Amino acid sequence: MAASNLYSVLEEAREADKAGNHSTALIKYRLFLKYEKEDPQVWTDYAGLLLITNRFDDSLKASGQALEISPNFEPALFNKAAALYALERFEEAKNIFIDLLVSNPDCAEFILGLQKCLCRIGDIDSVESVILSILNIDPCNTDVINFLITLYISKNEIEKIKYWYEKLINIQFKGNEFLFEKSALLLQLGEFQEGFKLYEHRPSNINGPQFAEPRWNGEAFSGRTLLLYYEQGFGDTIMMLRYGALVKPLGGKVILKVQSSLFGLAKTCYGFDHIITDQDTLPKFDLRLPLMSLPLALRTDLNTIPNKVPYLSVPMFVKNKAPIIKRLNSSDRSKKIGLVWAGNKSYRHDKMRSISPNLLEPLEQYTRATWYSLQRETPDIIPFNGIIPIADLMDTFDDTAFIVSNMDLIVTVDTAIAHLAGALGKPVMLMLPFIPDWRWMLARNDSPWYPSIKIYKQPFSCDWAEVIKAVLNDCDEILKN
Repeated sequence: MAASNLYSVLEEAREADKAGNHSTALIKYRLFLKYEKEDPQVWTDYAGLLLITNRFDDSLKASGQALEISPNFEPALFNKAAALYALERFEEAKNIFIDLLVSNPDCAEFILGLQKCLCRIGDIDSVESVILSILNIDPCNTDVINFLITLYISKNEIEKIKYWYEKLINIQFKGNEFLFEKSALLLQLGEFQEGFKLYEHRPSNINGPQFAEPRWNGEAFSGRTLLLYYEQGFGDTIMMLRYGALVKPLGGKVILKVQSSLFGLAKTCYGFDHIITDQDTLPKFDLRLPLMSLPLALRTDLNTIPNKVPYLSVPMFVKNKAPIIKRLNSSDRSKKIGLVWAGNKSYRHDKMRSISPNLLEPLEQYTRATWYSLQRETPDIIPFNGIIPIADLMDTFDDTAFIVSNMDLIVTVDTAIAHLAGALGKPVMLMLPFIPDWRWMLARNDSPWYPSIKIYKQPFSCDWAEVIKAVLNDCDEILKN
């Protein structure tokens, strides 16, 4: 390839990298490196991109290529240390960070890397003071503040978590965005009264449909009609359907507007006189409220969450009932476990909540039950031998509810299926990132919203291996109970 064409490929790789188009960038970098193997910077850039895409072994190899060409190239050494850290080779990563700090003792990035390693090794006595000393010099370093928050979360120091989390969102957000992010913090900490007030600043509420009819604030509405309408994802809607039993006794007619996919399920829930979807004409009503404002309107706190389950059931008509039964009967094991490891990629925090399929291989060891893949987003991926795909039969939530109801256990990340299984009262092992969504709160291994859910949270950021190990260890006990 001509040199001019080769460097245009490199430029395309860097532009794709900058734009977040990682798959294209990886292809372009590989094409460049096929013809030009002696550029340590390109190998380093390639290694950095592999790190971002969680391909840690490949990143380590790419950093090695850069260091063969230029043994003391600091960016390549940093990427190598980061890959080793991700691969849980903490001592090796620590030694590289120590070497890097010899020539650059004030680099916050190197200091932070070393402190992360020390934390994982268990040598944490001096970590807090070192991190605070960095922030004395660079008080707006969000990477350092994030690590400090994770340190305090691991030690369950609530007041310090709250103080530094507020500092972080003050740096990153302004106006309604700041108030929304602060609401998530307060809700994570169980401060529901103030948290749900600030949660009114969520984008889906501010940018949602506008109505002339007044907002309902939880008062009695005898003789009037109340419209409750969805505004966020499927899981949020399923979570809020529980409130039908509290709303109906307060007044007259209750109209519920849900996503069309949830119509059949919503009909099984008590408290709604009339259920509509986007395909229906909006009937007349006197009062209105988005579903996610129900906890505020009904003054929900930790002690008053309506958590009686099941509050949903399987609809009478299930489109794929016969083929689902046939698939379920394809195994002679009496116990069945449904597995979901990834959510919708369009969700802004999906990278944090979803698990790479290759990390699930240890689950193959558990052979006392049949594993079924309920993974709709990537139904063709088989994470380990013996798992039976069934997501191809999940055309509707009615199908999904029928499948879930026939499982003895659901093992899932934070997706709509977690909410569905919880609402159906099925046992759930919920796998969560180190800092979970506010619904699951901090420092809990149970859910105040769903009594049948047990939480398995990362002990450190990005550490799914320990979560998988804990799930594997507990399968027997949960299935027995």
